[in-house]
Formats: sequence, structure tokens, C-alpha cells
Amino acid sequence: MLRLFCILLFLMPTPASAVIISGQMTGGNAFTRGGSFVEILSLDGLTITADGFDDFNLRAFNERQNVVADSIIETDIGRDVAAGEMVASHYVFFDPVSVAQAVGTIYFDAPIIGVMTRTRAVYGSSDYRHTDVTYSHSGAWGLESSDHVTLYSDEPNRLDVAFWASRPGDFIRVFTEFSQGAVDLGISEYSTPVPSSGVLILAGFLGWGFAQRARAARR
Repeated sequence: MLRLFCILLFLMPTPASAVIISGQMTGGNAFTRGGSFVEILSLDGLTITADGFDDFNLRAFNERQNVVADSIIETDIGRDVAAGEMVASHYVFFDPVSVAQAVGTIYFDAPIIGVMTRTRAVYGSSDYRHTDVTYSHSGAWGLESSDHVTLYSDEPNRLDVAFWASRPGDFIRVFTEFSQGAVDLGISEYSTPVPSSGVLILAGFLGWGFAQRARAARR
């Protein structure tokens, strides 16, 4: 029985990382005006305000990493986050100095679960904001009908965006799966993913089997 338990643990899929690993701006007049993708790495004391950057760069940063959802989180693109699921949160925005379009791609090192693109959805997921960052632009959260976010079934860690924005800008939130990368970087709130219900049931049966064998051996 012990050998079977070890084999099952070995065969279980290991979690992938989910921090931002790369990004690039690929088009739009913001790109021709010198804009590029910028990952914000220093978050201590960072303030994200409407019109706080006023340039042509597409930006993103990692928010709270490996947080257990205490209830269902409804997303606008992708699937909803299940209660009890562990997620990593990321923030993507474009705050141009004047009317401009930014087209770009961002890669995470784990599949994307869903994206918040509406003001209500971004606001409703505020519990997953980074605690060191000040957010003060609620009226600018979300996208308009001219903006697009694309996910790919064959490239689940890829996010494409096409933002048309003026002041105050466009701001979205992205949820990905458990981030081993965040653990490696020391920015994770949990070091291991929450076991699925199937794994918990399996562990329960195996534990019961061990107890039965021990009881039989004592007779």
C-alpha cells in the first residue's frame, strides 16, 4: 500500500510557475511612438493613479501570489475561479499621454484562468491587489468596446491585448494558476497548492487502508 501511495504521488502533476516571464509591445501607434512593455518590479510604495504615468508604455506587475479564493470569482474572459482554488493575480495597464493604441503580448509561466475586463469585475477582485501598492483610479478600471483581450487554448500562458486609450487609461486584472515561480522569488503567500478534492479523497482511502493493516497486524 505504501508503494502504491508513493507511485501515485510521483504521477501527480506538479504545479507550474505563474509569474510574468516576458512581454512585448507589437503594434499600435503607441509602439511607433517609442512605447514598449515594462514589467514593474519594485512595488514598495508604488502608486497607480489615473494619468500617473502618461507615456506610451504597456505595463504589468505581479499582485498577490498563491491566494486561496474564499468564494467563486467571476471573470469576464476565460473561466471563473472556483471557491478553494489557489490563484496568482497580475495587473496589466496602459496609461497613455494622449489617445493611442497599444498592441502587445504577455507570457506567464502557467495557464491563465481568467481576466477581469469590466469595471465591476476589477473592483470586485480588489482583495487580490498587492498590499504594497496604492490604487486610486477606480473610475478607469476595465476596458471599452474598442479594446480586446485574447486567450489561446493552444498557448494557455499567453495573453494578447489591444488597448485604445486616452486619459485616464485602461486597467485589467489577470488570474493564473498556482505560482511556483512566486515561491522561488519569495513573494508567495503559500508554498504549495491546495490539494484537489480528488486527491484528498484518495489520501483518505489510503489512510484508512493503512489503519486497517495496522489493526490487523496487532491482532
